[in-house]
Amino acid sequence: MQFNVRYVPYQIQFYGKGSVFFNDTALIFEGSITKFPLPLIQFFYQNVILVKTIKTVPYSTIFNYKKISLNCCQIGYRLPDVKKTGMQFFIEQKKTKVFLNKLEEYMTTVKNL
Repeated sequence: MQFNVRYVPYQIQFYGKGSVFFNDTALIFEGSITKFPLPLIQFFYQNVILVKTIKTVPYSTIFNYKKISLNCCQIGYRLPDVKKTGMQFFIEQKKTKVFLNKLEEYMTTVKNL
């Protein structure tokens, strides 16, 4: 299942539009990150500075997920070196409740394996 999102710069610096996919064992974030940080110029030259990438987050590493506002979600997870980080994004199609229910379902399934 795919959700179209707009990323909010948070701990992991994804920018602009992207997607979140549910896989059997992980959440997959697709979006753009900067090749090199140029905060003021980045807004005008996004095609030059940003590069598309994918971030895979196993359900077992997610320790926190919540709805921040009407259609904004935040997901906290642990990196392999046990540091905590997170992602924030707006779900464009106002399907926040569906997203959080699906995430809960997948996480419960993985914990029961």
